[in-house]
Amino acid sequence: MRKLFSLIAAVGLTLSACGSTPYEEVELDNQSSYTVSFVLLFDSISETLEPGQTMSVDISGGFHGFKSLSITPKSWVEYKQEGNTVTFTDIEPITLEVLSLFGENVTLRTGGYMEIEPMTVKPSKDNHNRIYTKTPTFSVSYTYPSTVNFRYDAGRNTMYVTIH
Repeated sequence: MRKLFSLIAAVGLTLSACGSTPYEEVELDNQSSYTVSFVLLFDSISETLEPGQTMSVDISGGFHGFKSLSITPKSWVEYKQEGNTVTFTDIEPITLEVLSLFGENVTLRTGGYMEIEPMTVKPSKDNHNRIYTKTPTFSVSYTYPSTVNFRYDAGRNTMYVTIH
């Protein structure tokens, strides 16, 4: 009888432990210059971190990503996870040099990745800006069809763009 009771108690303890998920403390550290708002994956509470602010949260099973992430300006901050620490940092801007071969001004957009957007590009002159991605999707507003070619020079941290 004692063995049967011990077996039932052992099975009961094992089954009760199966349903529990350990919580892990995750540190979120905003080292960027911008305000970051987010909702963690598997959560519904919106949190905001001001520049320089850090917070710790207990998350079931550890950090799994974000359900939503809002940064203003949206594309100028990135985050990295190392262990149980998630750190937000500024993205280093890339110098953007744009040359238009059209005889009139054109408007260039990247969906929020340029410092000045939309950018008015003057004809046959070097136009300068800063961009926060190495893989932009450019769109041009002009009366006629246009093509945008670009290349990134890592040594100079400069993206050269030609509109024709």
